[in-house]
Parts: sequence; structure tokens; C-alpha cells
Amino acid sequence: MQLNFAISKHFIHILFSFFIATVFLVACGRVSETEYENAELKGDAKAVDEIIADIDCGMLESERRNSDWARDILTFRRVLFMNHPLLSSRAVTHITHEIYASYAQDFSYAGRTVFYNSNLREKIGRELDILTQRIPELRDADIIFELSRIMALLGDSHTWINFFPSAVGAHYPLNITYVYDGFYIFHILVEYKHLINSRVVAINGVYIEEILERLAKVIPHESGVRVRYFSPDALTSSNFLRYLGILCDYDDAVEYSLKSEDGELVVLSFTHPISVMEWGEFMQVYGIHRRERDMMTDNRLMQRNLELSYWNKWIADYNMMYVRYSRSVEMEALPFRQFVEDVSYEVRSLIAKGERIERFVIDVRGNSGGSLTPHFYEIARLLNQAPIENVYILINHLTMSAGVITAVLLRDMVDVAIIVGEPAGQGPNFFAAAEIRSLSVSGATFRVSTVFFESKPSYEWDSLMPDIYIRRTKEDHFNDRDTVLEAIKVW
Repeated sequence: MQLNFAISKHFIHILFSFFIATVFLVACGRVSETEYENAELKGDAKAVDEIIADIDCGMLESERRNSDWARDILTFRRVLFMNHPLLSSRAVTHITHEIYASYAQDFSYAGRTVFYNSNLREKIGRELDILTQRIPELRDADIIFELSRIMALLGDSHTWINFFPSAVGAHYPLNITYVYDGFYIFHILVEYKHLINSRVVAINGVYIEEILERLAKVIPHESGVRVRYFSPDALTSSNFLRYLGILCDYDDAVEYSLKSEDGELVVLSFTHPISVMEWGEFMQVYGIHRRERDMMTDNRLMQRNLELSYWNKWIADYNMMYVRYSRSVEMEALPFRQFVEDVSYEVRSLIAKGERIERFVIDVRGNSGGSLTPHFYEIARLLNQAPIENVYILINHLTMSAGVITAVLLRDMVDVAIIVGEPAGQGPNFFAAAEIRSLSVSGATFRVSTVFFESKPSYEWDSLMPDIYIRRTKEDHFNDRDTVLEAIKVW
């Protein structure tokens, strides 16, 4: 009886969704009432799509826009409810720690688990119904942000919608960055260069802490670390600031309340933002200068060879083998299996020559994911067998997804390994294997997770935490100091 009741509730909910999504179409003359009623009674989403495709488009632009968004939201709902583990009643692939720990890493033995949350599905369904009703009063950008807010209810950073340039819109001409104790101005127009390194205290009188709380409701995440480090772009976007209630609907003027390096409170005002193209040019000019400087700085080793997914370097002065693993993406020119064999050969050759390998560093800072590879396990074997004194795995706020799993497994599998750096952008257990989908009318793209990865069962933190926490300060950031690697060199 309970099962039948649940099915009936879901069927009623689907019919109601079709009604909401097609009310604009009926009102605009695109779908006759008879056609709509037949599709509604059958619960046939495909029939509704075919009706929409076949009807005459002679309507007002605003009417067409509203019906198009209604159709896209209906598509969004179907994809989300059919695929996300929390919203679908089907069992999904569940990759456990035991499978990871196997050197074979044969995912065909992965179990299947049901994570379905009927209350969450109903809540998201209601939110999408309300959003559909509000289409006429919302800007396109606001609809994108609302869809992101609804996705954020899942608590899944792999399920997100792309904030394409037209949604984010124009920016104010400054670049803000986050370090552990606040938001700071990193790049700015030449006439305001004396304000570089100033801390952002408030925007239009709204304190930064309150802005972060609002952003946390819009940015899909498992960890607050991700919200803080992904917020800077929003803090300079006119559309985002307007959606968050910080800008007025009728005025682009903005005031950034700053605290300068000498402790003085300063107000930086802009009457309007610059265009997307102007913003790109602004960031390109300043960004190229900074990247070139990074490439020339020895103690910013992680910034070298940015085009490579992985590479290594023997640093004789510190008896340190440094392995950089910046992204979990196989390189055609050097397959990962070959790279691991090359590193292993180099280590054995150094040992044969009588070199002491006091430090073996695996740097996965900035590794936001990709595909897992079983070949990294060969490095774990090497590190356990060779006379290597210390193994350090480096992480930071941009270490996520496959980068986090790599750090966790090497930490568990290598006897002398420890994790050093800052908290990662997410914890070790998460939904992922996201499939990219698109909305046919608006062109917006979004991702929906389909698999649950569990590399550290019952982990208590929402971020993967380092064994040794080394904070990168504002001074370190602006002076390009790699405090983590510098500390390791003298340990």
C-alpha cells in the first residue's frame, strides 16, 4: 500500500510538472488545449516536446522566451531526477575503499547502492515548479543562478550548472583572491594600484561574511572551503551581485569597502561594470604578466610545465624527488604507465649511485580531478620498497575529486607518507562521474553525478584535512612564496 501510494504521489507530481511547464505554451497559442490535455493524461513528456517542435512560432518575443525556459526547466528536471543518485530510486555504482585499495582497481566488482531521498526529490520538485512560475519576472541570468541554487540543495560539488559569460555578465575592473583569512584585491586598474593587497570588508554595505552565506546557497559544494575559494568571481560580477541582493535592480553603482595594508578604511566606487570582452582583456594583460613571473621563480616549482599533467624533477641540493601531478588526465605523449616506470627507474638509479632520497614529494595541489589511474599504485609499491626516508603528499583548496582520492590512497598505502598543506576542496567521499548535459533552448550546460565514491568511510570532516597544516598567508600569495615546499626542504 505504501509503495502504491508513493508511486501515485510521484505520478501526480510529474503531471503537475507538465502542467506548470506547458501553461505558457497554452497561453501563447503554441499548444492547443486538446493537445495539451492528451499529453497530460498520458504523462508523455516526449509528446509535449514534439508538440512544441511542431507548432507555429508566431508569438511575442517575451512569450517565446518564457515558453523556451519552461521547456528547458522541464528537461533539467527529467535529467536530474533520472540520473542523480539522491533523486533516482534505482541503485547506482558505489565504489568503496576496498576496491580502491586493490592494486587491480577493477571497478567491475563495484557494488550498487540506493541513495534515494524522496523528501529531497519532492523539495527540489517544488522549487522547480516555483521557478517555472516565476520565469516572466526573472532575468535569464537569474534563472541560471536559481537552477544553481536548486542544485546546491544536493550538497554535491560535481553536480552544477555552467555560469556562462552571458549569465555572469559584466565585471567591475578588479580581481579579488581568497587566502585563508579573507578576500584581497589582487589586480586592479593602474590608477588604483595603491589599493592592491587591500582586504575587502563589505560591498554596498553588506559585510563579506553575509555575502559568503548567501553564496553558499548558490554554489554547489560539500565543503565550505570550495565556497570561499570559488567566490571571488561572483564578488566582481554585476549579475551575481544583483541576484544576491547587493546591487539595486535599477543601478549598477557599487562601493567596495576596503582595509588597506596600513589599516586605513577606504571606499572604492565604480559607477558601472566593464563588458565581458573588456574584462577578458583586463585579466589577460595582468594575468600574462603574473604567469610569466611565476614561470621564472624557482620556489614556485608547482607553476612550471603548466601544459603537462605530470612531470618530475630530482633536486639534489635537498635530496628531494619532486613529482608534480597537476591533473588526472593521461598525456598522449607520455602515458601514465610509462611515466611511473621512468620515475621508478630514476629512483633506483639514484639509489644505485649512493644518493640519499630524504624527501619524496607528490604534489597534487590544484589537481581538481579527471580519471583515476591504477598505475599510481606502482609508485606506492616503489615508495614502500625503496629506502626513502620521508614521503609528503601536498594538497590545497583546489585539490578535488580524483586529486583527493589520489592523496587519500597514497597516504593509506605508503608506510611513511603524510599529507601536508591546506584543506582540500572536498572530502574523500562524494558523488561524481558527472555526465555533461545541455539545455536545447538556452544552451546552458550542466553536470549530474551518477556514481558514489567512498575512499575513506566515516570520515568526519567535509574537507580532506592535511596531517600538517601549513597556511599560505596573504604575504606568501602576493610574493609568490611556496611556504609548503620551503618547509619540506628543511625538515
